[in-house]
Amino acid sequence: EKVTGRISRAGKAPVKTACANRKGFTLLEMLLVLFILSLSIMLVFPSIRGLNDIKLKTTAKRVAADLIYARNHALRERQSYYVEALDEKIMITARNGRKKETLLPDKFRVEPLGNVIIFYPAGGSNGGRLEIKDGGKTYYSVKVESTGRIRVVSE
Repeated sequence: EKVTGRISRAGKAPVKTACANRKGFTLLEMLLVLFILSLSIMLVFPSIRGLNDIKLKTTAKRVAADLIYARNHALRERQSYYVEALDEKIMITARNGRKKETLLPDKFRVEPLGNVIIFYPAGGSNGGRLEIKDGGKTYYSVKVESTGRIRVVSE
């Protein structure tokens, strides 16, 4: 039998150490690993949730850009433009029949459905509000004032 350990100064028999026969992890080591894992999850999870909020805000800004597009074309071409919310897309239609469609990213919806915002040739509008939602409670509103002003608001 091989014994590992130290020989004392007096030349006596070797002393066995605890590390020589160790085959597993101690409870303390396991708890330390679990603590580090849980700490890293706590740090990463909020940033993942924040990423969804960034995507939602970006989508709301894209919808606002489409509304600005409709208003600018109504002014330039001197004809009304109609913007309609259709669940997962925005449909812009000119009085002459020209259409532009913008699809929203997966999981995002626009409400209220069927709401039509009209931009008049003079630059004004009938006003309205579109809500961009992610399926949960979080959403952004794109508000259109009767003057034609468009802004994105966090709700």
